[in-house]
Amino acid sequence: MWDFLKDFQTGIVGILGFAGVILTLWWNARLQRKSREHEIEIERKALHIALLTELNVVHKIFSYNIRTLSENMEKMRIGQNLGDLAYGFDEPSRVFDANIHKIGLLGQEGAGKVLSAFLPLATVSNRLLLYGTLHSSGQSVLIDPAHIHSIHNMYQGHIGKIEAATRWLSEHQE
Repeated sequence: MWDFLKDFQTGIVGILGFAGVILTLWWNARLQRKSREHEIEIERKALHIALLTELNVVHKIFSYNIRTLSENMEKMRIGQNLGDLAYGFDEPSRVFDANIHKIGLLGQEGAGKVLSAFLPLATVSNRLLLYGTLHSSGQSVLIDPAHIHSIHNMYQGHIGKIEAATRWLSEHQE
């Protein structure tokens, strides 16, 4: 036995050394993979929270606009003269716009709900311009009261998508 070890010691040490290198490479790759998975999870959670926060702001804006439009429709119904009405022009989507390339971190269902809530926001702003004129501040649109019903329906039709995305994000927080 000693003769065998003596005769093949270089080969045995080479095999053991090679096995040690392979084991070290495997272990380091495993640690890097776990570290990357952890980073992705942190990034996904941060995106999740940021989008949920931004959607809550958009929902408040839409809810406020729907409420004031409803109040103004009631005033018109009873014959009150309203004059031009100002409505916010720039719905916030800065977090969404800055992180669109990360939307896949939410998975297919979550990404679909978030996209369907955010993508039409630019259309809402553009449609407001069709019903009125941009205020000199650039922050609101002056709307002729004759268009209140159309604008109310536009906001009402979109708020459900915002609520669906908000609900999904709230239910899938971890």
